[in-house]
Amino acid sequence: MKRVSRLVILLFVSTCMLYGTQSTDIKVSAPPTADATSLAIAPDGDKIVFVAPFEGSDHLWIHSISSGTSRALPMGGNAGLSWPCWSPDSKSLAYFSRNKFMRIDLDGAPPRVLVEPAIRGRGCSWNRDGTILMGLAGGRVIFRVSDQGGTPVFATPPDALTMHSPHFLPDNRHFLYYVTGSGVHVGEIGGAPPKKLLDSDAAAVYSRSGHVLFVRKDNLYAQKLNLETLELSGDPFIVDSPISTSAYRAAVSTSPDGTLVYRKSEGALQRQLKWFDRAGKELQTLKDRISLANSPPMLSADGQFLLIDRAPDGNTDIFTLETATGNIARITDSPTIEVWPVWSPDRKTIYFSSNQSGVFDIYERPADLSAPEKTVMPVPTQRLARHVSNDGRFLLYRGGAGDVWAIQLDGNPRGEFPVVQTPGFDDWPQFSPDGRWIAYQSNESGRPEAYLQQFPSGRRVQVSTEGGGHPRWHPEGTELFYVNPAFGLMAVSINLAAENPVTGKPVQLFASPPRGSGELADDTATPRYNVSSDGKRFLFTEVVMITSPVEVRRSWQPR
Repeated sequence: MKRVSRLVILLFVSTCMLYGTQSTDIKVSAPPTADATSLAIAPDGDKIVFVAPFEGSDHLWIHSISSGTSRALPMGGNAGLSWPCWSPDSKSLAYFSRNKFMRIDLDGAPPRVLVEPAIRGRGCSWNRDGTILMGLAGGRVIFRVSDQGGTPVFATPPDALTMHSPHFLPDNRHFLYYVTGSGVHVGEIGGAPPKKLLDSDAAAVYSRSGHVLFVRKDNLYAQKLNLETLELSGDPFIVDSPISTSAYRAAVSTSPDGTLVYRKSEGALQRQLKWFDRAGKELQTLKDRISLANSPPMLSADGQFLLIDRAPDGNTDIFTLETATGNIARITDSPTIEVWPVWSPDRKTIYFSSNQSGVFDIYERPADLSAPEKTVMPVPTQRLARHVSNDGRFLLYRGGAGDVWAIQLDGNPRGEFPVVQTPGFDDWPQFSPDGRWIAYQSNESGRPEAYLQQFPSGRRVQVSTEGGGHPRWHPEGTELFYVNPAFGLMAVSINLAAENPVTGKPVQLFASPPRGSGELADDTATPRYNVSSDGKRFLFTEVVMITSPVEVRRSWQPR
């Protein structure tokens, strides 16, 4: 019984039978979670998997519709996970766990690694031939791999934009996937080139009823899809609203018997902004509840303002938040998406990425709104803004291939050049206060680590010793902070004048606020802390937990 008590928790009951004595619509109560979109119904139409906390970390939970019970799976130390997908026989699950792609069988066997590294997973789909499609954040292709593991290979040709959230169609060859800023596309393994299917705000799924289900402006739509011609027909109709979405994924799933499950939105994802001291003591709540979109808040050098992105009207734009008053002011107002804002050191200019040209290129606008926004470079290519040097001369960005580049802002004309190019995925660069070094994160070793490299090129030094990412400088350049794989906030002594600038061993300052109330468990893509102008405080971003039930609908088409 002691063993069983660790696996099975009969806490949650299917309730709210809405349509007569034969239950066709059910609401499944589930534990509060920060990850509402990691949700999938099994092909057998009975089991639902979702992500929620258990014993201090996120786990996979299985709910049986027929019995009305839920249980947390034993993850064997591989908690911190998301984006599960079912095997065709409903007996196994694949999922992402930090920088690994994992498989767990429901017969009680421990989880095993299918692919490593697989950092920042973004969805998977498993067909009857034993092929699993997988998406990665920042990836320009959808990968495929055997359900027994191995080396992933391309399932799609490279694209200029991020591709993720694959979903197999019934023929086991064609699949839907989402392209950031472009919508839902259809690909084929070893077949015809992909083609765009429809515009959508998030990834789509297919129903046995012959419909594609997708989200626009928080509405869940369905539209007929001809599987022979891969063409849409008829007008889309609304199934329900509002639907929970995050990272361009919708909390929607279907089974081959036509059952539809989804989670409704509780409004824009709410976060809290809290100050902590170096011992981890909570000092102040800067903002109790605020809706943010995709980017981490960016603190100005003087600590007086934050840059944030929000979508109050369904479209993501850039805003400022005054730290003394909490007042919010809008910076952009465009029908396109504006994300990843960063400050100039004098706080006079705001740089950000926007898909106005079809790819996420970098734009700039005066903070006082005295001039309209304009592109930083004349040739559009994928550039995600990251940091500006203290002298204002250089801007670091992450390119579409997962490398770090710099733009010389004071050049005439402005030019760009590569700074970090490794076989891995390199991101989150930050200039040292003197501008001679950059700190960044890379997974070239097989897991995320924090590094220093001379700028614009030169010697490189590994900083973290057991995994780490999201480096941030002490304003005086005497320390580097980063987050370890257990989400502890680490500090390392730095001497920028020394031959080897890393002069101490990493020490943990404190365990950062619990991941269950933080970002998605696998989301190493988004730093969630800032360092104060005196280096004595840290501003953390925490997600307010989501409590909406999982809705199960057997009959959802219009009569």
